Amino acid sequence: MTWQLTVQEALFLLSLIIFGIMGYQRGWQRETVSLLFIILGVGFLDLNGGAYLSKLLYQFLLGRSISEKDLLRSHPNVWIFVTIAGLVVIIALGYIIGSRRPKAKDGQERTLGLIPGLITGAVIGAELTYFLLPNSGKSVITTGTIQMNLNFLGNLTVLLIFVIAVVVVVIGLMATRPKKSGGGGGEKK
Repeated sequence: MTWQLTVQEALFLLSLIIFGIMGYQRGWQRETVSLLFIILGVGFLDLNGGAYLSKLLYQFLLGRSISEKDLLRSHPNVWIFVTIAGLVVIIALGYIIGSRRPKAKDGQERTLGLIPGLITGAVIGAELTYFLLPNSGKSVITTGTIQMNLNFLGNLTVLLIFVIAVVVVVIGLMATRPKKSGGGGGEKK
């Protein structure tokens, strides 16, 4: 079996890894607020919000209005740039608003932050790679050959079950570990 890693897949995977790590560091409360804000913002951009913002920018800078069709035909790079800049602003605002929630106090809150972090990474990765830069799926970074005698779908299912089991065990162990006392002084009288 031959596999290829395209730019699109690499960007999506990189997005999952980066936002998964950020979700672990920030904890589930902060990351959930950020996820909600980011999903609403990405929904706005997917409903032609990028074209709307591009038309506003065009009208502000040149002092005349332009139709969406003319904008996309004559200035497609402006539309892509404004949409990506809008996505960056939405992500930043989501994280600023999310940082007002309390910090993660223990390992369980951090581990649970992986879930909204990975979802955020998937949403942002899909927005960037599949909707804004669809031609990035044609550029191949690397190729390789894997020799398998078993059904690939069966191997993928076993791997998925194994990964889920490991994650559940780790979360369970982290939730049941004893809490360390704060230390400090002796008895209070």
